[in-house]
Amino acid sequence: NGVVDRQEFVRWWGNRTKNAHAGGVVGLKLKKLASRAAKMYHTDIHTATWKGQTDLVRMFLASDPRLAKAVDTEEHGDGMSPLHYACYKGNDELCDLLMLAAGPKAVHAKTESGFTPLFYAAQQGHVDLCQKLLAAGADPCVAGAVMLSEPDTGDVRDTGRVLCPVDHVKDCKALVSVFEA
Repeated sequence: NGVVDRQEFVRWWGNRTKNAHAGGVVGLKLKKLASRAAKMYHTDIHTATWKGQTDLVRMFLASDPRLAKAVDTEEHGDGMSPLHYACYKGNDELCDLLMLAAGPKAVHAKTESGFTPLFYAAQQGHVDLCQKLLAAGADPCVAGAVMLSEPDTGDVRDTGRVLCPVDHVKDCKALVSVFEA
């Protein structure tokens, strides 16, 4: 129709490397421009999820649905998936979107420390989200290791303590009935 909509642009942007040489000089310039833009405006599905940018997360998933299961490998990412971030933030819409895209096993995803999306939802007191994750099969008894970062050296060590989602009932009385069921 002569107008490029968002989905068309995302599809083109996601496939630009496949066609980079097909356009000759123009294709090479576009590839260079895309590379520069990626460096200048670096974002990923984890950042977009953390910031609650639902449209951007949808665009990431439209270009590559496997990103719903992507592991955050950044220094402090602890191997979190986008669903971990959405649960921490209590973003129901993004949780629904990511659970659908990642499949039923997404609720069982663990960080490097062993924490699940349900842990983060409970930690932050997101009662409705905890109910949704439990209904999807999340296990409230999966525990993760509590790590401690030394302020002077930045070294991370295991404290020997573990926490699971149920441990957060004392922090949020509304979670009592959720985990009793």
